[in-house]
Amino acid sequence: MTELIDDLKAVKDYFVNLDDIENIQAAYLFGSHASGKANRLSDLDIAILLREEKNQSEIKLKVLKELTDLGYDNIDLVILNNLSIVAKYEVVKHNNLLYAAEDFEPNSYFSLTIRKYLDFKPYLKVQQKYLKEKILNDQDGQS
Repeated sequence: MTELIDDLKAVKDYFVNLDDIENIQAAYLFGSHASGKANRLSDLDIAILLREEKNQSEIKLKVLKELTDLGYDNIDLVILNNLSIVAKYEVVKHNNLLYAAEDFEPNSYFSLTIRKYLDFKPYLKVQQKYLKEKILNDQDGQS
């Protein structure tokens, strides 16, 4: 499926009907499809939140294989549990939920992720400032 993915119903239905769904709390669409900036070359970015840390690789491979079997051939699937707070923020900022287990509270998860990101953001700005200075200083030294 290389054309722009307009209808994600098949992806949503996949997660609802997944056999191993008991370990998946939520699935989010993120990236260009979530932001509305996708083009025909865009991949399908999906993050899954697992209840347990075990069998992550097996679950990821199963989901990738089955989505590929459905015709989605350009997929970037990540395990949300393993991401940094900055990456988690990038996943949830558009709040584009593909699937949520009955006991999952998406608003609470969204709020917690945003608050943690905002708490970390000042440190990120300092890090970016020093990185920019280092790059500029290194360029000046090479002239």
